[in-house]
Amino acid sequence: METECFAQVRGSALRVTGLDRCGDLSPTIPYVVSKSVVKVAIDEVSGGGSSDMLRNAAGVPRLRLVRPEQTLKYTADIEFTRVDPGLLNLVTGVPVVTAERPWVAMGFGEGPFGIGPFGGGYYIPSEGGGEPLTVTAGFDMKSRLRPVAFALEVWTKLSGQGCAGKYGYTVLPFLKGGRLSGFSYTKDGLVSFKVIGASTQRGVRWGSGPFDVDTEPLSEIDWTTGWRNVTVAVPPPAQTDGVVELAPVGSL
Repeated sequence: METECFAQVRGSALRVTGLDRCGDLSPTIPYVVSKSVVKVAIDEVSGGGSSDMLRNAAGVPRLRLVRPEQTLKYTADIEFTRVDPGLLNLVTGVPVVTAERPWVAMGFGEGPFGIGPFGGGYYIPSEGGGEPLTVTAGFDMKSRLRPVAFALEVWTKLSGQGCAGKYGYTVLPFLKGGRLSGFSYTKDGLVSFKVIGASTQRGVRWGSGPFDVDTEPLSEIDWTTGWRNVTVAVPPPAQTDGVVELAPVGSL
């Protein structure tokens, strides 16, 4: 069987998709695409290893029982530089804050950079005016939040000859328990923050997913898979301005 070997470099985008608490896709699928990610770290959590020695009545070792460590789950930590309250709501459950603003609608990137909410989409006219618009203006941090479930997809570039037109693609199809942590305010530079502790769950129902990530559908992910790493030929999606929704496959 032919094997594709690849070297992944520079994460280029991620997509977060909201799931219900059992890992199922909802009737309308909420998702966010962001390209303002500093780092995504996937770590293994293992346990259960032991080494027991059985001895006879005289204390002489007779049998040694060795149980190797088992991988229990994986955790994902994500470091951001761009605050998207909708994305944070999907991965941590923090409630969003809305506000009425006199925005004038414009296309993404058409208004002055940094003035529109969270990177674009609208801007405040220099002389006021415009129809009031309800916008997602931020989020509230709570001390006790119910864990939420989500899927995480990450795209990277590929290094080496023969990799033109291909991308690295990693999907964690069922995560739960992400927590917002580590807001860092500095005099010079962007404010960065992290979502930590999101853990993979068993009972994955992602299948081949609701999105087209390759020119042909990938094989389905079974219920025990923590994460998958492959190459794909479809580029990462465009960044969204907040949460958008996708109708499930088969309902269009």
